[in-house]
Amino acid sequence: MTLRTVVALNLTSTLAQVGQYGVGFVVLPLWLVHLGLSPSWLGLIGALQWFGMLLGIQVAPRIIARLGARRSVTLGLVCSAAGFALLPVASVLGWSVAAAAIGFGLGLRWISLEPWLYGLIPQQLRGRIVGLHETLIGVAPIAAPALVAWLGMGRLTPTALALGATVLGLLPLAWATRPDMPHPDRKGVDEGFGLRPLALGVAIAAGGGFVEGSFTVLVPLMGNGWGLSSQQMAWLLTVYGASGLLLQLPLGWLADRSGVRAAALAVVTVALLGFVTLALARGNAAITAGIFMLGGSVNAFLTLAMIAAVTAHEVAASRAVARISWYFTASSGVGPLVLGPVLERLGASTLPLLLGAALLPLGFVLLAMRGRRSTPGAMLPAVAEAGAPARPLP
Repeated sequence: MTLRTVVALNLTSTLAQVGQYGVGFVVLPLWLVHLGLSPSWLGLIGALQWFGMLLGIQVAPRIIARLGARRSVTLGLVCSAAGFALLPVASVLGWSVAAAAIGFGLGLRWISLEPWLYGLIPQQLRGRIVGLHETLIGVAPIAAPALVAWLGMGRLTPTALALGATVLGLLPLAWATRPDMPHPDRKGVDEGFGLRPLALGVAIAAGGGFVEGSFTVLVPLMGNGWGLSSQQMAWLLTVYGASGLLLQLPLGWLADRSGVRAAALAVVTVALLGFVTLALARGNAAITAGIFMLGGSVNAFLTLAMIAAVTAHEVAASRAVARISWYFTASSGVGPLVLGPVLERLGASTLPLLLGAALLPLGFVLLAMRGRRSTPGAMLPAVAEAGAPARPLP
């Protein structure tokens, strides 16, 4: 029963994402700023989350080959739950270990579940299904900060929210009736495509990941400059998540209609406008407008990169998803690690300008890719799909 499995996997992703990403990547930095953590330490712990995710992505093919996709998803959720259980430990070491474990579990769940899901979908519908899936998991950065704003920033609040959502994410897996097996991907080079769709996805993942990783981890620092409380920042992050939720499905439609490159150029333009708006903001209305623009655009980079991956025919979808995930996650980890110390020197108010400048190269690359086709020899190293020997990434 393919439909039943598609519904079950989407439910698991939606619930797990509230805990693993909504709390782990959106609320946790805000909580650490509330506890007085410095920008450098915040950048380091945020980077450990992304690098933990990168490790999960790297080892996922081997784990899937041994355990199957269903058990691998379960293991990913259990690892993140263990990380959340460490959060009440009031030390930088405890938070660092927790962050790495949360990220590892998210990376493992991601690579175990999404290729399984997309392998069930006809090729001509994958852009829309990716957009729908990203819309559903877009509930996470809305629900988690909204609940924190309502409940208050208590010491145990992130742990309770994250553990509850992560455990609930295990339940729908029992409804996924398709047996664990290599995903039925179409291989070979499609006529007229060459390597271009996947190369485009890699460019978007690398450039967009740096911006999203940096913004998600470091934006809570700007609240102090704006004179906002932790709860007010939580509501702003809810606006950020709501904007991302509303625009993922239209982006999938736009990518199917006009192409991923055109959609990505539109997203880069909106993101630059959002960063300029935040840099010049002098009141709550302007701040909210800038956050809304960035929610719809910054959250779109991974969606567009995934659409490029699952519609590229030169490699199996499971390999393409793993490759995009690797580049996005590595770039997301580098971002806060680099910019945390910079903000400590220049001040948190410079974050929008720094991220706008970091986004410009992606815009230039997208413009330069117009009409270009890559050769098979330019192929990037691939991650082995489930059931095959893993090939290490650089």
